[in-house]
Amino acid sequence: MPWWIKILLASALLALLLNPLIIHKPSQGGEEVFLKELFPNATSFSSKRGDPLHYTAYKGSSSVGYCFVTTDIVPEERGYAGPIKALACMDRKGVITGVRVLEHKETPAYAHKIEEPGFLDQFRGKNVRDPFVIGKDLDGIARASVSCDAVAGSIRKAARIVSRAYLGISVEEKRGISGEGILKPAAVLLVFFIAFLGLYWRKARNLRQIVRWVSLFASLVGLGFLLHSYISINTIVNLILLHVPPLRTLSWYLLVGGTIITTLLYGRLYCGWVCPFGAGLEIIEEFGKAAMPKPATKIPKSRAVLVKFIVLWLGVTGFAFTDNLKILGFEPFSSLFMLSPLNRAALALLLLALGGSLLIPRFWCRFLCPVGAGLSLLSAWSPWRLRSNNLCDACGDCIEACPTNACSLSSAKKIVTFDPKECIQCNACSRACPCNAIVPGPS
Repeated sequence: MPWWIKILLASALLALLLNPLIIHKPSQGGEEVFLKELFPNATSFSSKRGDPLHYTAYKGSSSVGYCFVTTDIVPEERGYAGPIKALACMDRKGVITGVRVLEHKETPAYAHKIEEPGFLDQFRGKNVRDPFVIGKDLDGIARASVSCDAVAGSIRKAARIVSRAYLGISVEEKRGISGEGILKPAAVLLVFFIAFLGLYWRKARNLRQIVRWVSLFASLVGLGFLLHSYISINTIVNLILLHVPPLRTLSWYLLVGGTIITTLLYGRLYCGWVCPFGAGLEIIEEFGKAAMPKPATKIPKSRAVLVKFIVLWLGVTGFAFTDNLKILGFEPFSSLFMLSPLNRAALALLLLALGGSLLIPRFWCRFLCPVGAGLSLLSAWSPWRLRSNNLCDACGDCIEACPTNACSLSSAKKIVTFDPKECIQCNACSRACPCNAIVPGPS
């Protein structure tokens, strides 16, 4: 990797770690302008005070209720990327009069709708004694279940603390950890299992190909369209900043932890087997080959593969200096899997990625994907990456089959070597090898 890329990435990491110092935000304030909107019957409000912190709402000289910021009272209640700051108002009977989300670090593609009236209006009129549970007395938003749970849970807990302190209404808060069910974690584990099965499969090549297709469809349909589970640049940024979801979000930890561990040990296994967007691109490539007898363009190795590192740098530094998560919304994943393009850049990149895949294998993954750039840094010294054993006769069939130009012939040793930074462990080389000489493992 050229020295200037290393400097860019180091500067991006430094800027991200200095983000709390670069972006100065007041710890309180900004809520007052919404108090009247959320408590229209009140004529005035006190300053924030007391323990727990609150605003007192007045009608004339009489107290008619209280307003509070959830992060002041229950900062431990977290969404995917940290606490979700919400302002809520409640009358003296313990009935919510209005809710507004003020600030959050959730992925925009998932959570922008938690700020909209369609979700927040459900809280108006609810009593502090109500469950405030998504799927029970509140409707959530598809694809943003953790964020919805965090909003509902923080309002429920904060409202009950305030009502107990100032209204004399005591509601027991049931303890326990609510999970996300078994489907999502099981799906993540299944796709990783198929990836390992394909990685170590050494039997008939037609069976290898069947395993490959099962993997692609399971990833695309299961993780992509149904469960919306994938690694994005937003995931990388939040992970570095230690903005992680609660432990009950098991699928996130399985996906992120599995990706990090397998990348360190095997290389970019995630890119070749688990990433639903990569799976979609590969399926499109196969349809393109079927529709166009002419093989896809195979371009030689070039410095163009470094562009993805520049994209990663632009995204990370852009967020570090603005603290605006929408900057990280340029990836085309949400446009494809959620059918909700947040900006023109994401839609344009989706069309570019889909169109490019018809001409160049893994076009997005090789040249533009910031996640691929990040994982390639982890995979540089993976001990169990693909290698050629002593059966290799340097015929070059694997070099021709490799979609990412990760294979090359070592003239000194007369053996094929693999670049772990570009190899996505797709098994195209091992399926093409007539000697079965390509295996994962240490040298």
